Parts: sequence; C-alpha cells; structure tokens
Amino acid sequence: MQAVRPWMLGALLAAPLFAHAQDYFQQQVDYRITVRLNDSAHELFANEEFDYTNNSPQALDTLWIHLWPNAYRDRNTALCLSRRIAQRLQPPLR
Repeated sequence: MQAVRPWMLGALLAAPLFAHAQDYFQQQVDYRITVRLNDSAHELFANEEFDYTNNSPQALDTLWIHLWPNAYRDRNTALCLSRRIAQRLQPPLR
C-alpha cells in the first residue's frame, strides 16, 4: 500500500470548501457624480448616476438606495443620528 502524500490529504480535506465557494457573488456598482458649486450663494448642484451589475444567478426583486439630502446640514440630520447610534454599538478599541 502506498503512503498518502501530504498534498493529497490537504486536497481531499479542502475539496468540500471549494464545492460551496460559489454561494457568494460580489456585486458591482459604478458611480458617476457631477457637482457644481455656487460659492457666492453657498449652493451645490449635484447629479449622480450609477450602473449596478447583479452577478448573482438570482434576479433581484428589490434594490435599496439610500440618499442623504442635506446630510451635513447640522448634527441633527438622519445621517448624523445614525452614525452616533452606530458608534455607541461598536465595541471599544483596545
């Protein structure tokens, strides 16, 4: 009987891991953002477009898009409040 080579044993043990490797598909999003500043009026004019590529074999029935208008207006916007909540939920750094 021939001895089992270490690489053969490793390949046999790793085979189940590769069998399920395609369960996750990375999605692709390409953004195009154009912004114009009116400095004297303190205004920004912006336009955003994006191309979303679903690399999964399943069709999507919903695509959630979060827009944050006036996100940095003051410290009481939805963005600021959500960041404060997230910071409180994070464990402290050691």
